Amino acid sequence: MIALFQAVSSYKSRVRPTRKFNQSSVPRWVPVNKSFIALTKMILRSAATRLGLEQAAVTLRCLNHQGYRHLLLADDVRDLFVAASGGAEEFIISTQEANASPFQGFDAEAALSLPVNFKTPDNESQRLGYLVVQMAPGVHVADATVKHELSLVIEEIVRVISRYQSRYRSIHWYGDQSFWVGNSSILRQLDQRIDQLAKRKSPVLLRADKGTGKIIAARRFHDIACSETAPFIESDCREWEEGTATAILQSLRSCATGGTLFLRSIDALSAKDMLALRHFCLQWMAATRSGTSLSLVFSLSSAAIDPVAIGLGWMMHFVQSLPLPTLAERREDLHDLVQFFIAEFALAGDVDLQDCAWQLLETHEFTANVEGLKNLLKQVAMRNQGGLVTADELRALL
Repeated sequence: MIALFQAVSSYKSRVRPTRKFNQSSVPRWVPVNKSFIALTKMILRSAATRLGLEQAAVTLRCLNHQGYRHLLLADDVRDLFVAASGGAEEFIISTQEANASPFQGFDAEAALSLPVNFKTPDNESQRLGYLVVQMAPGVHVADATVKHELSLVIEEIVRVISRYQSRYRSIHWYGDQSFWVGNSSILRQLDQRIDQLAKRKSPVLLRADKGTGKIIAARRFHDIACSETAPFIESDCREWEEGTATAILQSLRSCATGGTLFLRSIDALSAKDMLALRHFCLQWMAATRSGTSLSLVFSLSSAAIDPVAIGLGWMMHFVQSLPLPTLAERREDLHDLVQFFIAEFALAGDVDLQDCAWQLLETHEFTANVEGLKNLLKQVAMRNQGGLVTADELRALL
């Protein structure tokens, strides 16, 4: 990763390397930790409720590495040695409270097992484990609708694994933990849209408000569009000195070639710097035709900004707009987000919300979207030492 800081008076942008790009820095492991288990349980319990399943579980082949349980997403000689030495184990995450034991009262005749496969960076299919469900009375194993729905459950589990791979990469390269949380239909559609745009190598314009995950979307685009060791360069146009855009863009292009350049808040540029950005994009299009590889992602500081009204009408001819959903549009994800953040921050581990507190939360408008919800729940978890959070306690923090 290379970080760009405030331009100096000489109009030369200052950059510094924060992580050397090499194969050894590529994250090959996904930790099967508390939050991973919580998210997977949410998917399984939601499926059980929706499909009327008695029980559901996913079995995952894991390795113990440096004292931690991980999923392995790439095979090499060292990994095979770890597996052969007895470090491998089958780990079960189920709708039951106990994860490390088989189903109680398991009935093989009323069960269905489907493989959980994950595509490696080499586009090869890797078997991670199996989704095993016990059907409710009256639901037949041969029911094609049930099998289709279960395949969607597997897609959700694989998507969580993919998000955790991005999260692990974020920790390893970027020093944070930015990734999507939730299973709503609009979030699934967003994942699919990013996947389509990344595979087409289309330049993307993110139109979204604060707290909706612009950095997550940009990094996800990069993860799909570029090789694992390709640079991801992010720069916020609000930090540029006026009149320095040409010099900064030249420096950024040299740093990001072969990877992705993410320019944030391009609406903050002056009219003169907007012209410099347009010239840069024309050069990019010419370089793309000659085979030079550079993925571009732009963002506006607010979803309400009209690109044409601020002089970016020319850009709309070659970029693909990607709106990101607000928290209000992701109401289906609210329970998942709340449970995830409470599990992340709660010291006692048994914090939950009373029904009246849930109702208050569901009707509140968070101006900072998911970021605002996260900050609120951090305060709730720190103040509550276990038990139910009342509406009055929640209202005092809103």
